[in-house]
Amino acid sequence: MNAKKNIAICILMICTSLFVFGQNNETKNLLGFTKGSIVLREDVLSNKNSLKNIHQIISDYSGLISSNDIKILILGYINKNDKNNLPFLNQTSKRASVIRAYLKTKYELVDSNFLYYFCEDTTRCNIIEVSFILPSNINSNIVNSNIYYTFSKSETDIRNSIQKYNGLPIYGSGLPATVANIVEICNEELHLLNKINEPTVTHKYNPEIKYPKFEDKPVIYEAKKDSIVLTPKIKVPFIGVKTNLLKLSGVSPIKEEATSISNISIELYHLKQYSLLINGSLNPLLMHGDKNEWFNHSSLSIEYRRYSNRQYKYSGIYFGPFFTYGDYDVNSSKIDYYGKTGSYLDIGITLGYSKSITKAINLELGLKGGLRIDDYSTYVFFDNNYYLSEMGKKSGFKIVEFNFGVTYRFKYKRNAQ
Repeated sequence: MNAKKNIAICILMICTSLFVFGQNNETKNLLGFTKGSIVLREDVLSNKNSLKNIHQIISDYSGLISSNDIKILILGYINKNDKNNLPFLNQTSKRASVIRAYLKTKYELVDSNFLYYFCEDTTRCNIIEVSFILPSNINSNIVNSNIYYTFSKSETDIRNSIQKYNGLPIYGSGLPATVANIVEICNEELHLLNKINEPTVTHKYNPEIKYPKFEDKPVIYEAKKDSIVLTPKIKVPFIGVKTNLLKLSGVSPIKEEATSISNISIELYHLKQYSLLINGSLNPLLMHGDKNEWFNHSSLSIEYRRYSNRQYKYSGIYFGPFFTYGDYDVNSSKIDYYGKTGSYLDIGITLGYSKSITKAINLELGLKGGLRIDDYSTYVFFDNNYYLSEMGKKSGFKIVEFNFGVTYRFKYKRNAQ
């Protein structure tokens, strides 16, 4: 008996909730967008109040919404003449999709919890309405839960996207717009797309995808002081480890450095397109089959780069200043009769091109050139003794390094802003 009594009480509570909700289902939450934008701004007071009201209703009726006893109705407002304006219809659908994806993510909802329609109203352009409705009160002969759109600016892609509706779902009209009105469209109207100032899309995010785990979602909705923005998470480099293969192979425009020199660079990335690179090179005493010949070289270089790609890619053309300090001790008959030792200072410009070949590996090709100041001494090594020949200092502008580098980049997730 107690079980039957509890079931009866639950049914009575649900029916009471539905009745109460049905008496108050006229509440409309209007969310405004600036022209050409798909960013929902919270600094507009009406938007802030609407979002607060939406949160309260979903919290109060979460069980009924999850069971589809209450539907979340999204209306995209258009002018009567805009039914044939495919770019505007596509923009309206994108805005509706942003709001639906926001609600799905925040409240763990699914597509079946939503309904979507276009609604004709000349006074509410650039407005998306979110309301809550009983399925029995839907003012349309069709039930539509789909939102079709494309980020492409191609006329063909936009047409194909809007045609998926198989007739525009117009709320309150009772009948959808005819397919002919969508297909047989003038090219002049399609060219209105070029007049819409849409944001640049640099990510392949589909807000309609349902992600199984929160930590796997590439998109979050971040509430800020002045806006609520659809913020995709992207992986961006923060540090790279590089070696110059030409230097390692002994290819150099400076004859004293034309030997295999071990080198490693650490590159720190920041500000979307800038990096700081610190390079160390070391060639310990090497015997080339003759104990009377050796190459010894070490250097430390600091380089600041600016990349042409501005979207956290750190690729494309790069340039910037560099500073190098090094010392050497070379004694080889292949280079000169005299041995040479000293230290040098390079100040100049680095220039090159970087290209991603995988998600983590970049290849780059470039060179360094500028002023070299060389403080040197020459000597003769004979019978295990050193005999000083000359001391001097010289300077001049020259190419000081060729670069063919391989970089492995470590990345982390951050907001794409």
